Formats: sequence, C-alpha cells, structure tokens
Amino acid sequence: MSELSEKFKGKRNWMEKVIEYIPGFNGYLDKNRRREADKVLRDFLVDKFNIEKINLENLREEYTNEGNLEAIGKVDNLVRLLEKIQDKIRYADRGYSGVFDEIKIGEEELEKLYSYDYSMIEDLQNIKGFVQQLKVEYSKETVSNIDKALKSLDIKIDERKNIFISLSGTQ
Repeated sequence: MSELSEKFKGKRNWMEKVIEYIPGFNGYLDKNRRREADKVLRDFLVDKFNIEKINLENLREEYTNEGNLEAIGKVDNLVRLLEKIQDKIRYADRGYSGVFDEIKIGEEELEKLYSYDYSMIEDLQNIKGFVQQLKVEYSKETVSNIDKALKSLDIKIDERKNIFISLSGTQ
C-alpha cells in the first residue's frame, strides 16, 4: 500500500476502528480513505502548481519592467499552459464511484489512478527546479525545459483521463 494511503489509514477515529470489525465495512472504509487521499493529493498538486504559476507571473512582470519582449511572450505561454494543467487536475474525474455514477471504479483501478496522480509530484519538482533556475537567470534553454515538462505533464493528465474512458467502456 502506498505511503499516503498508510497515512490516511493511521488517522482513523475510534468509530472507524470499531466498525472495521463489522463484516463488509473494512473494504468500504479503505475505499473511502483512498478516495479522500486522491482528492487531497490533487488539491495539493493544484496548490503547488499555483505557486509556480505565481512565480512565473512575477517573472513576466519583471521582464515587462525590463522591456525583455522575448521573455515576456515565452513566459506568458508557460503561464497559460500551467493554468490549463491546473484546471485539468482540479476538474479531472475524482476517485468516487457512487451507486448512480456512470463510471464504476474498483479498488485496483483507484490505486492505479492514485499512483498515476502521485507520479505527478515528481513532475512538479522538476518544474519547480526549472522555474527556480529561470528566477536566477533567463535562458531559452530553461524556458524550453519548462515548456517540455509542462507539455509532458499535460499528456500524462490526458492519459489519466483515458483510464476513466476505458473503465466506462465509452469512446
């Protein structure tokens, strides 16, 4: 079981601990904790990407004040791509599967989605590092690295959406 899943499992209240002994409830509680972890992780990613978006916006303003037209346009493109990614993460299908939901997600699929989401933390760290480099000194190479990392992340988010499509059986 993943580290974040273990963290949520350890934060159970006394009622959940008692209910865990009732047949059938244990799996129900585990699913709910995974769903909660899924939401927490994605909210975390959106918040952290927002910090990098603000950093890029501040750089864009700095480049504007300096009159660096090339940098303004390139950083503006990065900001827009990052906003698009934030929206995709924020509004992506969550790991919920209610009685009337069109897409039913089992534990195995939910764990796969959770692992997929968790891998985006590494992407976040790479992007954060590149933005820090850009804060030190503007370079086309660093802008290109940020652009490539964001586009790769954008593709990863679309692939995650395809998991939901395959689960629903629709195209």
